[in-house]
Amino acid sequence: MVVMCSQRTEYGCYVPRDSPCSSHNITCDDQTRIFIEDLFYGSNPSITKCPAIRDKYDCRSNPCCSPGTGDTPIASTRQDSLLVHKACALQQSCAVTPQYRSNTGYHYCGYRYWCMEGKSAV
Repeated sequence: MVVMCSQRTEYGCYVPRDSPCSSHNITCDDQTRIFIEDLFYGSNPSITKCPAIRDKYDCRSNPCCSPGTGDTPIASTRQDSLLVHKACALQQSCAVTPQYRSNTGYHYCGYRYWCMEGKSAV
């Protein structure tokens, strides 16, 4: 039996919950399900001050919300990973909001995941 799957990575801003960019969507195509590989954080070392986020349209264009040259990803805590797994495992899509902690220096979070064919992933 051949199982079709594809690996994807979704990035989102690491911002307080009241920000319009605090919720991140993880999505697979129809007939595939999410299998989370890992969650990580990062900061873009070439940016010293992130541009203000005014509305949800700034989420994709803000340079702080995705990796840049020279980034070193930092693995999430076990607790943060578990929250993402619980929200997304075996779903076709899900929305997650990372646990924001001030003074970490993180600019973004990344979700590495697989979209696997069928209703279950092994």
